[in-house]
Amino acid sequence: MDYDATSPRCWRDMRSVADAPSVSGVYALRHKLKGRIYVGQSNCIAARLTSHYANLRNLAPGTNPEMLKDAVTDGADCFEWCVLEAVDESRITAAELRWYTTLNASVSRGGYNLAVPQATWLQAASPRPVASTHALQNPHAYALPPQRKGKRDDGTVRRMDVPREQLNVRIRPELKRAAASLAGLQGLTLGDVVEAALIEYITAHQSEVAAD
Repeated sequence: MDYDATSPRCWRDMRSVADAPSVSGVYALRHKLKGRIYVGQSNCIAARLTSHYANLRNLAPGTNPEMLKDAVTDGADCFEWCVLEAVDESRITAAELRWYTTLNASVSRGGYNLAVPQATWLQAASPRPVASTHALQNPHAYALPPQRKGKRDDGTVRRMDVPREQLNVRIRPELKRAAASLAGLQGLTLGDVVEAALIEYITAHQSEVAAD
């Protein structure tokens, strides 16, 4: 089984889900024409893909609404699947998050995933969106403007002009070093990474609020 998501051999037609391996790991579903991707995890990928295919064919309630919309217009066979990584359950969420980021699976980046992958203990601690006294109607509106080189006087907001606060948190040094390294390769700062994660978390977990 080819686990290289960049290889055409990795992607299989949904009608071949019976050939999927019964392993623990991370998988992806992709719209053949639109290229939109959903990343998921399971302790038995074969069973999970079989369930996905059945839900998409039957337009089952509870199916990812974005995928369901495409299944209605294009049919369940418009999707294809790929095993991204076989990994044991102790490392499965970290692997899912890595692929979620690598493949831009977030709905805000053109994918199908509505929430950021998170550890089981965190899912149990926050099982549903909650109301907050500091809720934001549109968290993505608070993202910093992109970095721009050179002097510009075109009236756009500059990053340095956006009010920001220092965030002091304690995290594992391995996570900090890995994130900083990846961010550097993308021309980002660690602050950019933290900000993006906060926006995704708020979007996934807060209940919608009306504007004041």
